[in-house]
Amino acid sequence: MSEVYLPSEDSLFLLQLIEKKKANKVVEIGTGSGFVLKEYSKTAFFDLGVATDIDIEAVRSARKRFVSDSRVEFILCEGCEAIRNSCLDFVFFNPPYLRGESEQDKTIFGGESGTEVTRKFVAESVRVLRVDGEIVFVLSSLADWRGLLSELKSDGLSIECIGIRKLFFERLLGFLVRQS
Repeated sequence: MSEVYLPSEDSLFLLQLIEKKKANKVVEIGTGSGFVLKEYSKTAFFDLGVATDIDIEAVRSARKRFVSDSRVEFILCEGCEAIRNSCLDFVFFNPPYLRGESEQDKTIFGGESGTEVTRKFVAESVRVLRVDGEIVFVLSSLADWRGLLSELKSDGLSIECIGIRKLFFERLLGFLVRQS
């Protein structure tokens, strides 16, 4: 059953984090409805945008937002697995980040610690990025974000918190990752 992730508070937060980022070749992992990439495309003058998602309905939904924009390609895949190495400048995503197994709802549950999907997306992002590329993503304070940061730092990545948004029951945390 298709569950296209619709824009929510975390989508708006991600958009705020990336809106001033400039890059020629970008990818949004898990594009869902395509809202974030579409809004970003209005001010970011990239040459190529790629939207990936594992759900065919999400890819169809996102494609509808870009009917007249030939700069954006759509790929049905998990993460960046269908993208070649070292070809992008900027990757961003709003991963499923709550604690729980994806069988419950793959759009919001990111594994036992809430960071397993994020960890995989970061690893794939590093592979597809050029050396000076950047990654921006959102996590919840309810996930084991400290554990993830520790793992990423031990992998030799530079990570910085670039934003916090307080919600009623959690904080959304925005991170910027670069290769050290």
